[in-house]
Amino acid sequence: MSLTNHDCFLIRALHCEGLSESEIAEKFEVHEVEVIQLLNPSEFHVTAKAFVRRERKGIMRISADRDCIEKPCSKCHEWYPLTLEFWHRQRANIDGDFAACRACELQRRNAYTRAQREAA
Repeated sequence: MSLTNHDCFLIRALHCEGLSESEIAEKFEVHEVEVIQLLNPSEFHVTAKAFVRRERKGIMRISADRDCIEKPCSKCHEWYPLTLEFWHRQRANIDGDFAACRACELQRRNAYTRAQREAA
């Protein structure tokens, strides 16, 4: 089920009244991740189906504050919010981000550049 503009307005109003994301999701018969992404928009969007699949594999979760989706870096294994602050875009991936966080990817790129300079 997709959310209409009216549903989005009602969800925001219910959240302001103090209802939790899980209670709101239950009322609108959607996954909690859809409510979280609506209330706290990010540059990346993950469908409920993709989130559930990745949550089962242990490679995505809802943050402890219940305000964002988190994902672990494939290099340093730290969990970071799924935002442009921590992840580069990669449109080929289902959620549009790299497997490695920005810091690890920058480190990898710098090492590659250094190796290329030394080889020349």
